[in-house]
Amino acid sequence: MDHALDVLSQRFLGGIKRGSYSHAYFVSSPDTERSENLIRRAAALLCTGDERRDISSYADFLNINCAEATIDDIRQMQAELPMRTFSDGMRVVFLKDAQLLDEKKQNTLLKTLEEPPEGTVIFLSGTESGVLPTIRSRCTKLRLPQMNDEDILNTLILEGFDRQCAEKYAPYADGSMSRARRLCSDDKAAQLCDNAEAFIKTILKSEMPFDSVKTFSKDRQSARNSAEYMLAYMRKMLENAVENGGLTDDGFTISIIGDIIKLLTETLGRIDMKYGIGAAFDRLIASTAQIIAAQPLD
Repeated sequence: MDHALDVLSQRFLGGIKRGSYSHAYFVSSPDTERSENLIRRAAALLCTGDERRDISSYADFLNINCAEATIDDIRQMQAELPMRTFSDGMRVVFLKDAQLLDEKKQNTLLKTLEEPPEGTVIFLSGTESGVLPTIRSRCTKLRLPQMNDEDILNTLILEGFDRQCAEKYAPYADGSMSRARRLCSDDKAAQLCDNAEAFIKTILKSEMPFDSVKTFSKDRQSARNSAEYMLAYMRKMLENAVENGGLTDDGFTISIIGDIIKLLTETLGRIDMKYGIGAAFDRLIASTAQIIAAQPLD
């Protein structure tokens, strides 16, 4: 099931072994576990010559969690890059979940990505939504293939998860095994998904659940996950409409579903770009109501 990823990984790592690599990479994947594993293998290869080495404590491997990084952390990293490495070899910087950096922090990175010091390779991971085009354009892009719902379902069952739970949450994993495992093992994650499903169902009834927005407003990552769960639900509706000749069982047309999917994608963009979370979901509610009102169901 991971054949496509294996092929891509071997080609990428093979290039590094031959000395063919870029100064900066953006590894795009909804599955943070898969992208991080590949980046750590590449970093180990660059720094030690052995992709199997644990790079975690290596002095010339700088690991920055963008969910927690401050502007001072970014500037401190930039100040360290021109310095001599501890090993007199390569230095690798890993910026995890780059989409969680605000615009100011991303702009601070631009010059470093364009002209990093010699002997430095920078890896960014995350989703393309929320990462400035100017950042993406300065990196070699590596898009990891996603697992489909069936592969995720089968893997969950093989790993011993309850079949009913696996069948319920595999479609909400968005190609990410780490998310699928979390939904099947973490009650809070599962509840967030359930709340998101209930929320989008309420909106589709032309109701205005503004009071429910607080359920997703606790932090930006929860808000993002919730919007992605809603997107997954709407994509399932779209598949249902296509299979039924253009209408869902509830009478929604492909056109309406497509417009709502576009709204949810825009909502994700607003969340990523640090738009107010409550305002982003309030706008989603109002805009969805307008779409449904303007295109009456048959």
